[in-house]
Amino acid sequence: MPVQFHPKIRERKIARISASALAEFIIAAPDRQDELLHDQRFQSGYVAPKHQQALSAIRAFCADMTRDWSRFETARAALVEKSLAIGLKPSQREEAARCVESLDLFRANAGNTFGALATPFFEGPSLNMMTVNGLPVSVYPDLLVGSRVPVEVGKK
Repeated sequence: MPVQFHPKIRERKIARISASALAEFIIAAPDRQDELLHDQRFQSGYVAPKHQQALSAIRAFCADMTRDWSRFETARAALVEKSLAIGLKPSQREEAARCVESLDLFRANAGNTFGALATPFFEGPSLNMMTVNGLPVSVYPDLLVGSRVPVEVGKK
């Protein structure tokens, strides 16, 4: 008789791994690699990506062609306040602190790295699954830099 999983746990019949999990797998210790492979095969519900609040602030900043740093700083200040809030769980405070660090790194390093102050950014399209050395990899870019999205990039 086959093993019955909890209703919230899905088993992927086709092996695949996300690009971020693959990157983590490459640098992980063997025990962590086993966990990553298991987590990719047996997924339980939606897992919020790390640094999601920082990514949201960066996306909003980049989508606005005026590049209004005051809106960026408002989002950063809210995260600083959240990282110091006593009523939150330690994991929530730590995630907020990591997001503040990400925003600081973005402001310090990405200001004009890609011509960010003059070049439009836009949300990346859904890309087809890729195969890297025989392993299917799914890629979901957060932002693309450029004047326009090539038409063929977003086609499925």
